[in-house]
Amino acid sequence: MIKALKNNNSVLAYKVNKDFKDYKCPCCGELVILKKGMIKTHHFAHKVTADCINASGEGEIHLSAKLAILNNLLDKGFILDEDVFIECMLPNKKRIADQQS
Repeated sequence: MIKALKNNNSVLAYKVNKDFKDYKCPCCGELVILKKGMIKTHHFAHKVTADCINASGEGEIHLSAKLAILNNLLDKGFILDEDVFIECMLPNKKRIADQQS
């Protein structure tokens, strides 16, 4: 996932600092780990034992495509969590939409 919560505010993985340790999953509220290396797209991940619909993991192509679409919308003036929503729970609580605007 590319979005997590920091002090109840949405943050994007590529914009945050690794020094902060209490990022949370927006779906289940469990702590997530910031993965911010040199090769793969910056993202958050659940610990292996997580029981959350958002813990399935996403491939590199999927993550980078989702981030490219989001950045394009943000560059056009859309506001995260106001105009455009990412990784949001659908009403049936069984699926997560990558993006919704």
